[in-house]
Parts: sequence; structure tokens; C-alpha cells
Amino acid sequence: MEEVKHISETEPEEKPVFKLEEKHQEVAREIIEKHVLQRYRYKKVCKWCKGSRVSRITEEGVIIPCSRCVSIIPALEEWKEYCKGIKELKEKFT
Repeated sequence: MEEVKHISETEPEEKPVFKLEEKHQEVAREIIEKHVLQRYRYKKVCKWCKGSRVSRITEEGVIIPCSRCVSIIPALEEWKEYCKGIKELKEKFT
């Protein structure tokens, strides 16, 4: 008969190897801020992201922009252009 292991005795899952550096996250936030839709630029606050412009941040540190208040396609195109100049990001994002 096989021995049943408690969940705390099992080996933890491997963490992702890639982690987006802080300087790249800052650039991503700047790009997102450039592409905020006009109606959300000043006083109106997005109900989804509460004005942070970020939908979520993944375990890898990748910032996912809010699809409600940010123009996603131009922001992603600008992010890809930024990534082309950096070897480690080029492998991951382009």
C-alpha cells in the first residue's frame, strides 16, 4: 500500500525563472500612461482598475494594462518596440 503524503511534505512547484526588472516595469507603466483613453485622463476614474491603469501584475512581474481605460494595441506595439532593443526582453516578448 502506498504512503499518502501530506500537502506540506510534497515538493514545492518551481518558480518562474524570468522576472521582469524594476526598471522595465517603470518603462511599462510610462507606456501605459501614454495610452490612457481621453475620457480617463483627468477626473474620471476607471471602475475596473480604480485609476491605477493596471489590470494585474503577473508572478513574473509583467504588468497587464487595464483593457477598459488603456488603448491596448498601441501600448503593446510600443512595448514590443522597446523590447526589440533589449536581448532578454526580445526573447520573451517578441
